[in-house]
Amino acid sequence: MTENTEITIGSKVIGGNQPVFILAEIGLSHFGNIDTLKQLVDLVADAGADGIKLQSYSLENRVKYLTESGFFTETEEARICIEPHMLTSEQIKEIKEYAESKNLFFSSTPFDIETVDALDALDIDAFKIASFHTHDKNLIKKIAEKGKPVIMSTGVSELHFIDDAVKVLEEGGCKVILLHCMSSYPTDMENVNLINIQHLREKYPEHITGYSDHTIGNLIPVHAVGYGAKVIEVHLTLKHVPWPEGPHDDPFSKDATEFKELVKQIRDAEKARGVPRKGIYECEQRLVDYTKMFDKSE
Repeated sequence: MTENTEITIGSKVIGGNQPVFILAEIGLSHFGNIDTLKQLVDLVADAGADGIKLQSYSLENRVKYLTESGFFTETEEARICIEPHMLTSEQIKEIKEYAESKNLFFSSTPFDIETVDALDALDIDAFKIASFHTHDKNLIKKIAEKGKPVIMSTGVSELHFIDDAVKVLEEGGCKVILLHCMSSYPTDMENVNLINIQHLREKYPEHITGYSDHTIGNLIPVHAVGYGAKVIEVHLTLKHVPWPEGPHDDPFSKDATEFKELVKQIRDAEKARGVPRKGIYECEQRLVDYTKMFDKSE
């Protein structure tokens, strides 16, 4: 795969000379409210972004994972945190159809094997794999069986885990987009390591690369464009509501105003990146005559 390679997912073309693909993660900020979800979809469409992504899981499996991994110490604590963000298959289907009616890409991150089948039954165009699931061989294998395109974040993962996951997905016929990501919430500037976008592109030249953001503000996702990111994923909320009233991802989510400005800034950054060619550009023509006076000097 070269710098000009494109892949098609559903109605969207990603990579190559296409505009940066801007993906909004709205996995937590909806609190299970279908009207809020639709407002978020409207925001993404009105801002000129390209798609939305949800999070999908079985409540019992998710609670079990979060307590056994030590993320929560008590089962009930995990349940109280997770349950408000649960979406039924019917809700996911409704939002998928609503997003697609707005010409938006739709995907979701399955957190367990059962949910992979449930999402596949909804005929989603692509799966998203969360960073920590690059270690989950069973989940990776299950997703690979579907043969659909995959967007995979690569935080908290050494290269051999990414290698193994990519190999399994490739064997399943999946087209893979790799996102540099730091699994630190929020991510401090000194830990962002945008240079890893280039590192991933050099390591996996056959795949498109991008960036999944967990920083505060718009600076870093805009800079990621200059490092060659073809996909930018950010968390989205209608308005900031700090924890515990709001979701865990509120500090590094973009609110409506920030997101609209971010899309504009990314589009401007794309224009500014340009192409590797030195010479006299059309916008410089009026100064050509001025420079000719120096050509006569010795």
